[in-house]
Amino acid sequence: MPDVPMIKMEACKDGYFYYIEARNARFGIYSQKELGFIISRVKGLNYLFTEYHWDIGTVQPEMAHYGTAKPMKELGPVPEMTDEDKLTYLNQQAEFFRKDREIYRCTEPDPVYVTGPSFDWKKRLRKITIPEDPVEEKKMPM
Repeated sequence: MPDVPMIKMEACKDGYFYYIEARNARFGIYSQKELGFIISRVKGLNYLFTEYHWDIGTVQPEMAHYGTAKPMKELGPVPEMTDEDKLTYLNQQAEFFRKDREIYRCTEPDPVYVTGPSFDWKKRLRKITIPEDPVEEKKMPM
């Protein structure tokens, strides 16, 4: 399987669903307004959250340390919907892809998480491989 490069921010399409490598999610909807991915996050409650694109520092230098999401594969457009429906949609998509998640996971194990002021987690390099077109054979529920 070939190594898949991250999709640059200028190539991301507003309102499209992506497979992402991020702190809190593996799937998200790109928002041009937010310069990041709207995800379903569970931390006590289930709510919408923004993971900023890894390249956000190139557009807003003051946000350089906040880029946490690397888009790896575009999965298709998302219909216009309310925030409540977006949360339901993201949860449904996560379940839809649940069985296929292993094919999207990194080929190297996660490094030990380190905390502290000297830790720059952006230096944590991870290789990811994605099969040629694993989701094109499936029809995503809308």
